[in-house]
Amino acid sequence: MRKTLCLVLTAMLALCALCAHADGVGQTYKAFEASYAENIVFINENTGRMLLPHNLTKDYDSRARRFYRIQSGALSMEMHMDDSGERIATCLITLTAPAGMTYGDAQYRDFATAGYHSYALIMAMSDAATVADRYGLVEQVNWGIKQYGGAFDTECGDYRLTCKSENGVATMLFENALLVPATPEPAEPAPEMDITDEDASEEEGDSLAG
Repeated sequence: MRKTLCLVLTAMLALCALCAHADGVGQTYKAFEASYAENIVFINENTGRMLLPHNLTKDYDSRARRFYRIQSGALSMEMHMDDSGERIATCLITLTAPAGMTYGDAQYRDFATAGYHSYALIMAMSDAATVADRYGLVEQVNWGIKQYGGAFDTECGDYRLTCKSENGVATMLFENALLVPATPEPAEPAPEMDITDEDASEEEGDSLAG
């Protein structure tokens, strides 16, 4: 009896631990927002720039699920939330080099600014406690893109990070499979009924015979 009770208690504790972990999966929007602002300060202090955090535009998709976006020149970001609206399910950061850009011109300067903002956003998806440790993720992304010819993927906390860089466009996609909202399966169309005159006659005959 005592052995059975211990086994039941162990199973319950394991289940509680699993549930507690599930509740804490992923990055919250609140933590992301605070980290992004802190990362901007870090970048300003280390580059002499005077960047201000972008305001994230909030909207809802066709299923009333919350998402946030940034669209500012060379930089764009689209972040989709889980069903609770609190935790980040996916975050896509895109950096696009302007056509005809040359070193030092206005387009280049705008692109460099967008690049620093993309750094701050990438860092905000890291769960590292310090800004310096979060910057390590930026170094990992830059190294991976160069090392693997423009495409690689890795783990970032609770997220799968897929990076691509080709034709002047760099994308960084963070995905958490546990938080991506389930999409209902589309309803199958009803089978078409093709009743010929002959079928109709047979059905009528059957009914009369009955």
